[in-house]
Amino acid sequence: MDRLASYMRGTGFFAFITGDPVTAQEYQLASIDLDVDAGDVRSLERTWRNLIECLGHVGDIDAAWEAAEESTAVAARVDTTSAFANAAEWRGWLLTLLGESRAAEERFMFADRLEYAEPPGNDHMFSFPGVWWAEFLVRTGRHAAARTLTDANRRICAENGWNDDLALCDRILGSLDLTVGRPHAAREKVAAAVVILRDGDFLVELALTLTMLAECARADGDLDAADQHVAEALTLAGPRKLVLAQAAALAVRAGIHADRAAAGDPAHLGRGRDDADSALRLAVRHRLAWHELDALDAHARLDVVAGKAHGWAGRAAALRGRLIPAGLDPDPLSTVERQVAAERAKNGESNI
Repeated sequence: MDRLASYMRGTGFFAFITGDPVTAQEYQLASIDLDVDAGDVRSLERTWRNLIECLGHVGDIDAAWEAAEESTAVAARVDTTSAFANAAEWRGWLLTLLGESRAAEERFMFADRLEYAEPPGNDHMFSFPGVWWAEFLVRTGRHAAARTLTDANRRICAENGWNDDLALCDRILGSLDLTVGRPHAAREKVAAAVVILRDGDFLVELALTLTMLAECARADGDLDAADQHVAEALTLAGPRKLVLAQAAALAVRAGIHADRAAAGDPAHLGRGRDDADSALRLAVRHRLAWHELDALDAHARLDVVAGKAHGWAGRAAALRGRLIPAGLDPDPLSTVERQVAAERAKNGESNI
């Protein structure tokens, strides 16, 4: 029974990363049933996490949240630091997708305190959860903290030979280069990440990373390359119902159309509107708040190019204000370090 459950779990995991979320869910649910029958709570906790990620990428946020509730309950039965941290990290990711920024921050910082305090100690969140938190930090404007977290994450991934995770760190670093106006450097980092993910058949993250590469190429002025990258991302995401990647790619393609229209081809305005509308419908239907903002920003950019105001910029500003509330900690990593140090001092422990 244990071997069958392990087979089901592994098959579901690899089905997901290679872009078959339907098969992935079938095998993950079968593994959960077997783990429940066997009373194997450690394996059950891992499988629930795999299912959360799968459901999140296809935009089934309600089902993903139900799975997160189950995962949290199982984590309490496992009763280890890593299980509690994992439950908080996956909740933080889902809350990020929903645009619940304060709640996401609370979950990520709770998990990071557990990670940082765990022997041998003094490592912030890493691997996939570290990437999720860094993406959230970039989105909410804490760029220095995102870079610090990702540089450390990249070092850990390189030391352990986690090439896929390392590629995702490079995607974050590329996005940070974009924020400071270095699109060519960003493009090099993200292109290297694409090579790793393509070689590993990690199609779910490949679609997202191609979308980022398209945005880098667009910012670098290479619209033909941007078109090619976003077309590949949509070819991967659309048929597989990978809603996160699909909505992101459509918003980026709307921006490419806006640039082409600004360069003198007004026919691209209508095409850009179509893509921005499609991205917005997906985002609203699946309650993906940051994807909704990307679509609104694309519409606002098209308004600027067309020389007509249709209220999109105001809608984007209002949503951005909700997603980036005042008072977010400007340096949450340092806050976590101080909190852990204070707790150790209270308990008479060394901070080394």
